[in-house]
Amino acid sequence: MSNTLTLAYTVFGDDFAARQHNLPANKEDYEFASKFWKITEGLLNEGKIKAHPAKVMDGLAGIPGGLQDLKDGKVSGEKLVYRVE
Repeated sequence: MSNTLTLAYTVFGDDFAARQHNLPANKEDYEFASKFWKITEGLLNEGKIKAHPAKVMDGLAGIPGGLQDLKDGKVSGEKLVYRVE
């Protein structure tokens, strides 16, 4: 068995270029992602998998406190989302 690497950029079916990185479109990655997202959509719609609930926080200034809560193990089963207005 060999290790492989898939970058998220390659799942869209388009070439990707940024600075010194040039990634050609990868048909196999695109086909895999298409199947994966179709299956995932069905599982979400059927309630077989669910996203973590979001704990919505106000402002970017609260991010250091949220990171500390993560380090201290105070965040479990939810994702921290910061409102930027």
